[in-house]
Amino acid sequence: MAGGTGLVDTARLRPSTIRRVSYKILPGNMLGMTYYQNIYYTAEGPDDYYEASGIIENERNVWLHPPRAPIFCVNEINPFPYIKTPLTVGARWTWELEIGDHYSSTLWKKWSDSIVNRYEYAITGFGPLATPLGTLDCYEVSALANSEIGQTAMKAWFNPEYGFVRLDFTNVDGSQFLMVLTEVKYP
Repeated sequence: MAGGTGLVDTARLRPSTIRRVSYKILPGNMLGMTYYQNIYYTAEGPDDYYEASGIIENERNVWLHPPRAPIFCVNEINPFPYIKTPLTVGARWTWELEIGDHYSSTLWKKWSDSIVNRYEYAITGFGPLATPLGTLDCYEVSALANSEIGQTAMKAWFNPEYGFVRLDFTNVDGSQFLMVLTEVKYP
């Protein structure tokens, strides 16, 4: 999320609005994935809700679950942040995921039973990107997800040192969700 980066007018947000999401790496692993926790922040500080999930990061690929707290469940049907090696402009890959109806909502799209999302990814560019961390050389990844309930999209920028530094999602209802890496802290 963008608080303080000029991307969101935080003065117009309600105090309960989630303004920032942080990822905290946890000990252990989750089915071979790096185990992490999303912490959600409002104007008053950390929200009571948090979630734990997994990240895959190895020599072949980097893949992570986007935030999927109840107000962000729409992200379950968006393309997940995912990049594969070799990191080459023009590279393409696909995968699919079955998604249960516990992620459906009348706020964006309601469905019964499970749907199958089919994803198409491509590295569409490489070059400098202005970020809150400074100008970083990033691979641009474009992705589409298609299912019986519609199409979603993601444009992501991946830096080999910091990972995904910008994620721009187009949700199934046409709304958008933007995440920007604003800070990195090491233990």
